[in-house]
Amino acid sequence: MAVLTIGLTGGIGAGKSTVARRLGALGAVVIDADVVARDVVRAGGDGLAEVVAAFGSRVVGADGELDRVALGAIVFADADRRALLERIIHPRVRERAERLERSAPADAIVVHDIPLLVESGQAAAFPLVIVVAATVETRVARLIRHRAMPAGQARARIDAQASDADRLAAADVVLRNDGPVDALDESVDRLWNERLLPFEANLRRGQSPPRPEPLVVVPLDPSWPEQAARLIARLRRALGAAVVRADHVGPTAVGRPAVDVLDIQVVTPSVETARAGVARCAGIGLVPDGAGASADREQVLGRLREADPGRLVNVRLVPRQSPLWADELRLRDWLRADPDGRGDASADGYAQARAWAERRGWSP
Repeated sequence: MAVLTIGLTGGIGAGKSTVARRLGALGAVVIDADVVARDVVRAGGDGLAEVVAAFGSRVVGADGELDRVALGAIVFADADRRALLERIIHPRVRERAERLERSAPADAIVVHDIPLLVESGQAAAFPLVIVVAATVETRVARLIRHRAMPAGQARARIDAQASDADRLAAADVVLRNDGPVDALDESVDRLWNERLLPFEANLRRGQSPPRPEPLVVVPLDPSWPEQAARLIARLRRALGAAVVRADHVGPTAVGRPAVDVLDIQVVTPSVETARAGVARCAGIGLVPDGAGASADREQVLGRLREADPGRLVNVRLVPRQSPLWADELRLRDWLRADPDGRGDASADGYAQARAWAERRGWSP
């Protein structure tokens, strides 16, 4: 059974720490990457020794501890030096954070507060990523007011981090924070009660939430491909070499109005890896779909659904030797490309897609 882990991030001055404090007050176990990062470079440790070897003794204060101001002056103006520091610090922070996570209660919601979550490529490690966002103007004003930071330095610190576009692309939840703290707290409380608590309970019990009935067609959401890409990245991280290929298929992959459920197909090397893959996906917030446990058409041997009530998904694990995976890709691409087929993916859709593929010389 996997503990629910949440990634929390946001640019400097956006209000991420405020959200972390509120989540902690609500009952989350918060692991602050900044606190952990300070711990792994304490005096006498190998982390500080490696930093000194890379940057010189000038980054050590009179008390023998790391002088973070002196180090910051070196790395924030030099991307290569900053990358070197990250290579020293990040692996140690992750190892310490993993130990703290393992010590959390079985029913915990563990929030990893990571300022550089996007920059360090960790988004796919979490079943849900929360991004706290605010305009650059708001963030600069906060850094001037709360940290006495000159405006130029504040903008330089913002520019040194991931862009807003990159951060938002990694976000499953965006908390806007350009207004009063009370409004942000209300948003966090609503997220906690309506999504995070049910998510944790579903994951712990190995169940998916009830789906609305009937599921209705909604207008085309241009973010569907981006949402699918995030889920595929999580599946690749969780399954590793068990993924031959992973694709966004089904109605939301076609580019037209559809029922708002993401369909992802994962092709595995063998029947055994398809079956084994189901158990490995709890860490990314997916649970077995008992209703689809038996073979469907031609060897769908693993079916997964969401534990997260905020994002409905169907994931199919299909062994490479099954013809189903190519059928699904043909159907998707026919519906995308053939004007005569866009209105109808009926029972004979697979046959029509095969005929279209033969005419076009389509290959997966």
